[in-house]
Amino acid sequence: MADFSRITVDPGQKQGQPCIRGMGITVRDVLDLVGGGGGWEDILTDYPYLEQGDIEAAVAYAAAHLPNLVLATTPLQITRRLLNVGDIVAWADRVGFSPLRPLHELHVTPVYSRHPIDLADLTMAPSELRIPASRDRRLEAFRDRAVVLTFESGELENRARQAWKSSGWKTGFPGQAHVTLAYGDHPAVLDLEPYFGELAFGPEVLKALPPLEGGG
Repeated sequence: MADFSRITVDPGQKQGQPCIRGMGITVRDVLDLVGGGGGWEDILTDYPYLEQGDIEAAVAYAAAHLPNLVLATTPLQITRRLLNVGDIVAWADRVGFSPLRPLHELHVTPVYSRHPIDLADLTMAPSELRIPASRDRRLEAFRDRAVVLTFESGELENRARQAWKSSGWKTGFPGQAHVTLAYGDHPAVLDLEPYFGELAFGPEVLKALPPLEGGG
């Protein structure tokens, strides 16, 4: 069994990323070495401060705790699933919003970049994000026939700004934070009272995206 005591997390080191025994090498760094095609013996030769137990711990830790691990530098999408869907359903029933999209699909996307993002430029995000109730909400129609609930969030805006900077200012800075509630033609919906209650989102889910053709 892998020794997870070899994995250390210090908010003051590597922006809180899990590291190997307090050293400046992260779990992600070790996985990149393993994924590079070299054997473990070669890695241990090239990096004498690492031990076989460190590699075993890094691989096992990533499998157990980082199921959405992606390459250190990649085109990237980050989403957070909406947790308090029951509150949205209650609001929709009250104001007559119908039909909602499947509830498990309700989420916010703070980052979407077809240009490479260096994950080292992104600070460690909290596992849960709560947006307080606010009257500053709107129901809007987006160009892909999406009906969305827009809201303000300094945390999500900062996340998007980090990605924007990391991409070399190539990533289009996203507009208003929003949750897509439905697709299709729902003109009457836009006149309904928006949902003003708390929004609770789960941990970030990272997904690597295909790069732009020609490298952008």
